[in-house]
Amino acid sequence: WMPDVQIHQMTFAESSHPAVDDWVSMMSQVYAALAPDDVLRLLIDMSASGMMPLIYSMGQGKRLADGLAFHPMSRVAMLHPSDRIRPFANAMMNTLRMGHLRTRFFDVDDHAGAVAWLREG
Repeated sequence: WMPDVQIHQMTFAESSHPAVDDWVSMMSQVYAALAPDDVLRLLIDMSASGMMPLIYSMGQGKRLADGLAFHPMSRVAMLHPSDRIRPFANAMMNTLRMGHLRTRFFDVDDHAGAVAWLREG
């Protein structure tokens, strides 16, 4: 348990390309402030928006990752309604995971569980 760790939270109000672009812009700023030995902890709340446009998000995420000078260890918890898309998205993310990235989906009412998972690693 690490009570003093920093967790960045991104909350999406809508599922759209501009929302993904805003996320990439904000994440660029977050990454710019990190050192190689830092651990990025990110809570992505898609409670209101549902899943982001998957292919577009993955392309923009790859573009962001390709532009980074280094890849710090990252833990990403996603609050998302249970639906048919979530298992597919999780399977896609599992195939694209790099050694520095850990992701996990949580139901929208499990904010505390997501935060606890982010703090444990």
